[in-house]
Amino acid sequence: MRPFPLLKLPREIIDIIICEITHPHDLVQLASTSSFFRDTIIPYHTEYRIIQLNITSSGQFDHVWAHLLKRPNLTRHIRRVAITEDYTQTLPGFSYAIVQAPSLRVSIHPKTLIQKEHNRPGVEDRRNVDELTFSALRLMTNLRSLTWKWVTKPPTPPFLRLLFNVSTEHLSLVMPMSCFGSIDPNAQPQFSVRCQPHSPIQSLRIEGPYWGMDPFLDPTLTWFNTLTSLRTLKIFPQLIHQCDKVHFPALRKLTVFAAPEQYPTLVAFLTRHSTLEALDWPWKGPLRLPSGILPNLKRLRCDFTFVKAMNKADIESGDLTSDRPIEQLSFQHPKWFQDEDLLFHKYICFDITNLDRLVLNKLKSVGSLKTIARSVPGIRELQFNRFYSEEPDTVELVNALQRFKNLEILRSPSIWSDFPKRSAAGGTTHRASSQLTKRVEELANASPRLRGVNHPWVADKQIVISRGWDGEVVVGLEDNRPNLM
Repeated sequence: MRPFPLLKLPREIIDIIICEITHPHDLVQLASTSSFFRDTIIPYHTEYRIIQLNITSSGQFDHVWAHLLKRPNLTRHIRRVAITEDYTQTLPGFSYAIVQAPSLRVSIHPKTLIQKEHNRPGVEDRRNVDELTFSALRLMTNLRSLTWKWVTKPPTPPFLRLLFNVSTEHLSLVMPMSCFGSIDPNAQPQFSVRCQPHSPIQSLRIEGPYWGMDPFLDPTLTWFNTLTSLRTLKIFPQLIHQCDKVHFPALRKLTVFAAPEQYPTLVAFLTRHSTLEALDWPWKGPLRLPSGILPNLKRLRCDFTFVKAMNKADIESGDLTSDRPIEQLSFQHPKWFQDEDLLFHKYICFDITNLDRLVLNKLKSVGSLKTIARSVPGIRELQFNRFYSEEPDTVELVNALQRFKNLEILRSPSIWSDFPKRSAAGGTTHRASSQLTKRVEELANASPRLRGVNHPWVADKQIVISRGWDGEVVVGLEDNRPNLM
């Protein structure tokens, strides 16, 4: 048998090629093809793609950082780093407690080579955890994502200089900064940060009360001006009132939380960023918007009154032919609207030609579904979580849903009301009830393009609909396993 052509390449070239494989699952698949790839990939690549450390009072993983410093040839393979900390009390500057998702509570880091080094005598690295962490991060030249949620550890100027110059595409910073009084921001000396002219960061989440205070404000705003490639921004109130002069030329998606007194500054921010295509703003209360704001808007998640304010501004300006190419609408507080508000074709602030996804937290009744179908019958994805009135019977619900002739995905607990979430033994069931199957079959027969019925809160299961050559509908319950990368 001829040797595999790839094996004729120099070892260094093979290593570079393997470095381009980002998903651990793909690395394992390649390692299973031959003993050469097995010995090359395991553990030198499989354990050096993701570093996820959940900080506790018992340790800060000094040994992991020290190991990464000893093996720079392996450290450069790392693509994603997440440093998180569980802290269930509500911290100053936060309106909620910091609680990590279950997936972030599991620490992932190299083990095989660390264990070998532990059994081999050597000189212990006596640098503190800050020095070890910062030095290791500098070696990660292929880093793509960095999440820092070490909420009880106040930052230092050297640490901020590192963060503001990190070469990564996705950055998430959740740091209350001196939340326990260990640092008084007003007593800190001013410091400056020299940033690279054009940061590669494309996605940024920044949260914490002192980003908008001295001595951190000026360095942060200096850094913001280098984010010329930023496309996605999730920002919390502390910086909103300081962003009146900041401009991100490539910004496409904004998620923002703002207090009422910060609304004027935020509106000015939106006005400067006409490139925005997606806005997530859980806004409540009266607001005045300028006409023509967000001309490229495609995806909007907000309160219904935001749409009314946008529509009113366009009407008052005389602009009756808006071209906002809206594709997705999501409303979080629908108790404030009437059924006539669901006639989306009456809103001049949108071009609903391409509207194909609609999410509503609650509907008043089945009549609300009929109103939506009358306005936008071409919806492909529809989600409604509850009815204010009593749950409708199957016949009435199916009759309303069959009006959506292009419906492909439906998310609603109303369809799943007979789904037994737990078996008698305590495990998750793997078979849908006969009532659920019958209900979905009736809906699929009425909606010829329907291929999936999901539950908004049952993330591990989905109903898949297939059709035989003779048109017979087959309903199946499948596991839904999201991609971890």
